[in-house]
Amino acid sequence: MPIQQKVLEYEHMNITPGDPVRVMRRPGVLYDREIQSLHTHSCMEFGYCERGSGIFIVNDQIIPFREGDITIMVPGDYHRARSSPGIVSEWRWIWADVASCIRGGGSFAAGVEHESLLNLNPASSVLHDAPGLLHILREITTEITVQNTHYKTAVQALMLRLAILLHRRFGNVEVREITVNRHRSAVQPALDHILGGYSGVIRIEQLASLCHMSLSSFRAKFKSATGMTPVTYVNSIRLKMSETLLLNTDRPIIDISYEAGFQTLSSLNRLFKRTHGISPRQFRKQGRSSLLS
Repeated sequence: MPIQQKVLEYEHMNITPGDPVRVMRRPGVLYDREIQSLHTHSCMEFGYCERGSGIFIVNDQIIPFREGDITIMVPGDYHRARSSPGIVSEWRWIWADVASCIRGGGSFAAGVEHESLLNLNPASSVLHDAPGLLHILREITTEITVQNTHYKTAVQALMLRLAILLHRRFGNVEVREITVNRHRSAVQPALDHILGGYSGVIRIEQLASLCHMSLSSFRAKFKSATGMTPVTYVNSIRLKMSETLLLNTDRPIIDISYEAGFQTLSSLNRLFKRTHGISPRQFRKQGRSSLLS
């Protein structure tokens, strides 16, 4: 059955220079439900996972997440998340006008050194190794939720610290150019079908038909849009879902192979050996050891 193209939604957040930061005071719950729509926001969105695991779809990419990960979403990038099968995840989100926090006012007026931070341009990301950023996002949530004396100044200072760490990680870009890949829009129905049905059988002929193209034209435009062939793209998504399930569930590996869309366990083993140089069992063992260290 064809997967319907996802709905793209725009959410205007009531963020102003006078009130530049909003937080989710209670955790947002994510279930294992099919992603039907993607959304983008009118401002920067930050998030951190308090428990659980799953995947984020960011534009046409699929990215695993687990407890302790943080997200950075820039305006114009469409995204949505779902939990791993059988898992309930909890997230906190923060929406911010970063530039207003940097400029500040009164005793917190921005100095000359702040100017370069105004050109901050991070990529939308799911970060697995950013304890400093995670700590700051949690502090911002606490300050706005509890609202102790001088909490606004505390949030402003934390946002400045956040901008500094992002600048150190991503660097500066003077002007952010948002371009639309014309090939991507042409193959978007195929991308939606793959993201919604990667666990089932996916035929290239059906993908080409969804995009109203010949096979040769579809393959060429798909490669231009994603940098991969359709088969490689599908396998990369299945691999990422397998990695998430291996690290965040105790499911038998053979069950994970089928849930991720592999027809046989040997297919999963071959792809892991080719990609990581180790078996899925070794990947699970090494990944859990690193999480505990």
